[in-house]
Amino acid sequence: LLVAPPPFQITELSFPWEDFATVILGANCRRPAANRVAYNHFESANLAFRRAAAQGCERIGLVELGWMATMSAKRRLGGFLSEQSQLPRSRQVPVIRTLDRDVIALSGWLERHRPDAILTIRYKEVRDGLAAMGVRTPRDLLLVDLEKHRADDPWPGIYHDPQHVGSHAVNLLVSALGLNDRGLPEEPCESLISGVWSSGEP
Repeated sequence: LLVAPPPFQITELSFPWEDFATVILGANCRRPAANRVAYNHFESANLAFRRAAAQGCERIGLVELGWMATMSAKRRLGGFLSEQSQLPRSRQVPVIRTLDRDVIALSGWLERHRPDAILTIRYKEVRDGLAAMGVRTPRDLLLVDLEKHRADDPWPGIYHDPQHVGSHAVNLLVSALGLNDRGLPEEPCESLISGVWSSGEP
């Protein structure tokens, strides 16, 4: 079984796992405790933060969505906070958790904390919200996409190659089948696939 990422609210799946070799894709479904392959969200947030800082940004914020209380969201948050903790407190920007297109909350956060860069997985929604407030990216503020779906999208961010993730998961599954390794492992392993920085420039 190669289990695709379930809807983000589902954290446990029931199935007769003992009959199958299984690899789970993604970090959000924590039960069963099977072998899995996932994006390295922690390192992606680290990398995006460092890239923004290298471009001269001093106040870097993270925009998360309040309903995305998933394992991947927690890993992104951990990666962001691990980098931010190395800055003086005066340059630390609190994380904002808001709903899609909540322009009022975003506007108040921007006015209070004045970030010069924003990291987010909802690039287009945040970009549209900023545009509604008259904020132009990247001229007024650097907006970084933590989950670019295509390497050639014309904006900066982290690109995770889904084919790389998928092929690694299939290799694990084929190996398990070759060893007749069925059922849930006593010591499950997790393979984290790092993304790469994509500047969005042609």
